[in-house]
Amino acid sequence: MILVNALRFASILAIVTIPGWGSVLYSNGPVDGTIGGAPAYDTLSTSDSFVLSSASTVTGISNVGVWVLAGDTLTTLSWMISSAPGGTGTIEGSGTNVSPSNVTELIPTGNYGSGGVFNVYSVDFAGLNLNLAAGTHYLTLYNGVPSTATHPVYWDDNGGPSSASIYRNGNFDQSTPSNSFRIDGAASTPEPASLGVFAAGIAAIVVRRRIRGRRTVHVR
Repeated sequence: MILVNALRFASILAIVTIPGWGSVLYSNGPVDGTIGGAPAYDTLSTSDSFVLSSASTVTGISNVGVWVLAGDTLTTLSWMISSAPGGTGTIEGSGTNVSPSNVTELIPTGNYGSGGVFNVYSVDFAGLNLNLAAGTHYLTLYNGVPSTATHPVYWDDNGGPSSASIYRNGNFDQSTPSNSFRIDGAASTPEPASLGVFAAGIAAIVVRRRIRGRRTVHVR
């Protein structure tokens, strides 16, 4: 019975650790829409840190708040994940992905979007398959282009836990309050072969202890 229970435990462990159940790997908080924004257009980019507690597969970047002037729509926004801020170090992933299917306008209320001076959007970058190691990484937004190409694009400030900085022409310009975004995906797990070895190890330990228990002599 003990052996059966041990094998059951190992089987359950294998099931719950199979990758594929998506989760939030890191959250820097929701879109605020009232504080302001950091530039992500022309020669300016903004970079925010995020920390992964274990090696992970990133499947999406979501809740990215973006401000454009009222009357404009967001047409292009590029992202980059790297091992150092401002897109320096090792480039671990990048892309440009803005379309009606992954952009939601947040309708201004009160002072939201500076009282309607700006349109505020929540942008998602989905369908990614990016393997990242545990540790600190940096998300950089740049090349934001609205429908009026000469107008600015800003990354929503929300004061989350990330450290953030603005870069001009690829060079550090200044520190800035951190910005809204979320990293989605799944933490990496052991290979099935490793799980099998683990299960066999547990079973062997239980059997050995059972045998030792039978050999024990009780003295009254």
